[in-house]
Amino acid sequence: MGTLIHVNDLGLMNCIAREVNKLAGMYCYYYRMDKENTTRKAVYDEVDDPVFLDMPNGLKMPVFGTKPAHSITTSDEGRRKQWDGEVWVARADWEILTPKSPDGALYEAGTERILGPRTGDVFFAWGDYFDVVDVSRDGVVDDDQRIHTLYKMSYRLIAKFEAWRRTETP
Repeated sequence: MGTLIHVNDLGLMNCIAREVNKLAGMYCYYYRMDKENTTRKAVYDEVDDPVFLDMPNGLKMPVFGTKPAHSITTSDEGRRKQWDGEVWVARADWEILTPKSPDGALYEAGTERILGPRTGDVFFAWGDYFDVVDVSRDGVVDDDQRIHTLYKMSYRLIAKFEAWRRTETP
C-alpha cells in the first residue's frame, strides 16, 4: 500500500464524501443569509430583517448528520427546549449546488477561501428549521488543513426563538 498524495487523490476523496452522504444520509434545504443586505439591530447587533439568497425553495443538498438531541432548561423566565446536533455536507456537493457569487466567483474576494456555509444560515430537515451556529472544515486529507472534503455544521433549534420565523415572508 502506498501513501495517499492529497493533490492527486483529492478527486477520489471528494467522490467518497459525496457518495456517503447520498447513500447513508438525507436531503435538506439550505438557506444562505445575505449578510450584506440583512439589517441588524443597533443595540445588541442582532439580526432584525434577514434577507436570504435562496428564497423561496432553498438549496436541496445531501447531508449526513445526527438526529437532533433535545434538552430542557427551566429558569425564572420559564421553560425552554433546545435541540442540538451536527450535519456534514460534502465540499464537492456544496461547490456544485451553490450558485456562484454575483461576480461569478467561487472564492471570497481577495482570498482563497471558498464561499462555504456560514453561521447564521438556516436549513430545513427532520420537519423543522434549524439555525447553523458553527461551521468548520472536516474530512481533512493527510493532516493538511487546507485540503478538506466536508463541512461540519453544528445546528440548534430553540423553541423560544424558532428559526422558521426568519424564513417566512410576511
